[in-house]
Amino acid sequence: APIPPAAVSICVPVPRAGPGVRPSLLGTRGDNRGMAPAERPDDAARAAEILDSYARLLGRELIPRSGDAAEDARRLFDLPLAVLAHDTAPLPRCDGANRAAARAFDATPESLLGRPSADTAPADAVADRHRLFAALACRGFVTGYAGVRVSLTGRRFVIDDVTVLELTDAAGRPAGHAAVIGATRPLSD
Repeated sequence: APIPPAAVSICVPVPRAGPGVRPSLLGTRGDNRGMAPAERPDDAARAAEILDSYARLLGRELIPRSGDAAEDARRLFDLPLAVLAHDTAPLPRCDGANRAAARAFDATPESLLGRPSADTAPADAVADRHRLFAALACRGFVTGYAGVRVSLTGRRFVIDDVTVLELTDAAGRPAGHAAVIGATRPLSD
């Protein structure tokens, strides 16, 4: 059964931060200062985790794959659908965001990184988050989700037609969660 419209965190859970490692636009590996978005080696690796997990779980590609990891990361970064990812920490933090996600959250991709995943949802969303993650644990993905989110400026808005999925790395280890947002709209009172 689909998860009913409700408020849940959009960045859904992936752990990778450690000494000398900082989040980047689509990943959390390495120090990539001075490199353009989606051209960093860790961006390509994180993008591959998102794209591979999506294809494996949903049976279709999120974007047309080029065969080149860096090009696929650029395509994911420029995708008109918002894509966010978070790590597997006990209190997950966003560790991947594309340009559309930044627009939706009144932010830059870099300003979303490292933020607690739960901060993207209203404070009253705890029960909805628990239901979403329970459904994720059963199937590995949820489609058709809708909920309320809060931008970095405090603006509340609705996300619709959201696909949330569990991510795995190339070795099959848990790598967090990602959300692909089909649409956003203003919150009507």
